[in-house]
Amino acid sequence: MRCQDFGQPYKPKNLDFAFKISSIMPSPNSAISQFLQATRPRTYPIAIASLAVSQSLAYRSLGGFGMTNWVLAFLMIYTALSLQILSNLANDYGDGVRGTDSLRHADSPARLVGSGAVSFGRFRAWLLVWLVQTMAVGSVLIWLSPLTFGQVVLFFGLGAVSILGALGYTMGRRPYGYHALGEVAVLIFFGYVAVLGGYYLQVGRVDIAQNFIIATGVGLLSACVMYINNLRDVKTDKLSGKMTLAVVLGRYRIAGYLGLLSVAVLCYFVHFYRSGGVGAWQMVGLLPLFWHIYQVVRDRSDPVRLGKQLKTIMALVVMFNWLAI
Repeated sequence: MRCQDFGQPYKPKNLDFAFKISSIMPSPNSAISQFLQATRPRTYPIAIASLAVSQSLAYRSLGGFGMTNWVLAFLMIYTALSLQILSNLANDYGDGVRGTDSLRHADSPARLVGSGAVSFGRFRAWLLVWLVQTMAVGSVLIWLSPLTFGQVVLFFGLGAVSILGALGYTMGRRPYGYHALGEVAVLIFFGYVAVLGGYYLQVGRVDIAQNFIIATGVGLLSACVMYINNLRDVKTDKLSGKMTLAVVLGRYRIAGYLGLLSVAVLCYFVHFYRSGGVGAWQMVGLLPLFWHIYQVVRDRSDPVRLGKQLKTIMALVVMFNWLAI
């Protein structure tokens, strides 16, 4: 550096490049960023993990996958992810329309419709576009699957029910999420539909005796994510008239969560035992589980701390499903 350069502001050589990169990134208030926020990316692993379990079961049953099987596996995972996103969008819109989100705890994640960040009209357009693309990809999946005509009709009906389930959690005249049925729906769609249905599309049969236990475990553990979310919001949900399972159970809501979690984990360990035995990795997986249980019991009256357990339970969902693959 020359003497005359002293006293001049230092400008890194790559500063212009950094400005160029930042200029092409979507701003936090752009439509793209808002849409991504509304899809709730942190929930993606739940849908992906459920289908990953079903495809691993099918892979072992078939003794491997060919190219067609891999294409079907990709389409199934993407369809499940699309349904998850559709449900998240519908949840933001439904709670926003009903005014439920206006009563949320200050530390709860912001909702776009309820906060007024996105207009009802724009959000409805997002919801409609995503609904159409979900129907399209689901139709392609069913069309490419090796099904008879009757089976095609059956799975189109199942797809329609899945879409209605994604929309009906907080939308419609009688949203089931407001009547303590959210966890039941998660068990059905993330457990039985995802695991048993995904297996059937690959193998052509359900093998219920082999797969029912793990399908139940996957669905119940996924339901624990919703339950923790509702534990955090139990006071505000009660004020807004949203009767979740946590609200209905009242003083027994923590016991209800522990029961749900225990049955889910028991299903996984039964599956581990039947699939070759319980190994060291499965036993190590109990350590973060016990720590999570301790924290939930300790923080049962603190909505802020309970909200932080969402990341933990989602990590446990990914971990246990990975162990089951």
